[in-house]
Amino acid sequence: MIACSAAANQAQPANANAATAASDTRIDTAAAVDRMDVAPSHAGHDASSAKLGPNPATDVQASAGARTADEAAVAAPEALIPAFVEAWNAHDVRRFEPLFTEQAIWVPVAEVRDEGRAAILQDLAVAHASWAGKTAIAPFDTPTVGRPAAGVATLFFRVRFLDGKGAPVPGIERALLLVAVHDADRWRIAAGQLTKESTAPKAAAPRQP
Repeated sequence: MIACSAAANQAQPANANAATAASDTRIDTAAAVDRMDVAPSHAGHDASSAKLGPNPATDVQASAGARTADEAAVAAPEALIPAFVEAWNAHDVRRFEPLFTEQAIWVPVAEVRDEGRAAILQDLAVAHASWAGKTAIAPFDTPTVGRPAAGVATLFFRVRFLDGKGAPVPGIERALLLVAVHDADRWRIAAGQLTKESTAPKAAAPRQP
């Protein structure tokens, strides 16, 4: 009986530690995403910190991924959605490069406007070298694809942020609106905006009789 009690007591801390680790993963993911409200502008950043250095162990895989994203963007404008998600989850700025036009505009938060592909890639590199590098996203719902004119498409889709086990983190969703153009025989993002979800409205206080 004593041996059994000791074994049970040893198992409880292990289970508690596992639960704490899972909770910490969820908290870390939420905290990382909350950094999006701090305006990750490229202005004021040290340019050297925005560059992701070469990694011989992953360069071949990254190059293959970049080609995959590039080829997908040729096929149809809606292919830009999975290509963007794959680039985000790879945390490799080189995979974003073929997705944007040279003069693209990107609005990651209301107070930031990145103008030109170089500025967008620098901002994304800063983000993925810090808070975004700790996140993963997954689209949900049916995306909306519009064709307002020849060679122009609008893409609206929503993403959830995932924890370390690939499960959605409750209450953290984003919407993306991309304007794509057929540029040099392929589809690219000419403008894009990422928007956070609205906070839940507060319940009205009951009227006094």
